[in-house]
Order: sequence, then C-alpha cells, then structure tokens
Amino acid sequence: MGVVNEWIGQRRVELLKSSVAMQEQMLGGKGFLVIGYLLEKSSRVHITRAVLEQFLSFAKYLDGLTHGAPLLKQLCDHILFNPAIWIHTPAK
Repeated sequence: MGVVNEWIGQRRVELLKSSVAMQEQMLGGKGFLVIGYLLEKSSRVHITRAVLEQFLSFAKYLDGLTHGAPLLKQLCDHILFNPAIWIHTPAK
C-alpha cells in the first residue's frame, strides 16, 4: 500500500508542477490545508521519508517560481511546519 500511495503522491506533484491552473486551484481551494488535515488524521505508517522528500522537492520547485510564494507559504504552514503531522515520525 505504501508504494501505491507514494506513486499517487508523485503523480500529484508532477501534475501540480505542469499546470499553473492546478496550482491556482490548490491555492484558492486551500488544498494544502486539506492535505495537511488528512495527513494529521492518517495512519503514521503513511508519513514516510519519501512523502517528506516529495513535499520538500515541491517546495524547492515553488521557491524557484516567480509566482510560487503564496502556494509555498500554504505548503509550509499546513504541511512542512505542522507539528501534528511530524511529531510521531522518526528523527532520521
């Protein structure tokens, strides 16, 4: 199941990278707020290093965009800096 979730997550990131319209939808619909909430409620087995690396990769991508700051802020606020998601993950 973890491999399937990882594959789905990678496809979502690719879709967001390839479509400004999807990025605008994520921003307007507070997509990272929703994803953050779902991650908070999900089993800790789904919060893996691969998931973190996908979010970090997308954050780096957004940082390189001239219009990426608002979406990067949502990603940081609701996922990357959300202690409720990461508190139970291993330090490594």
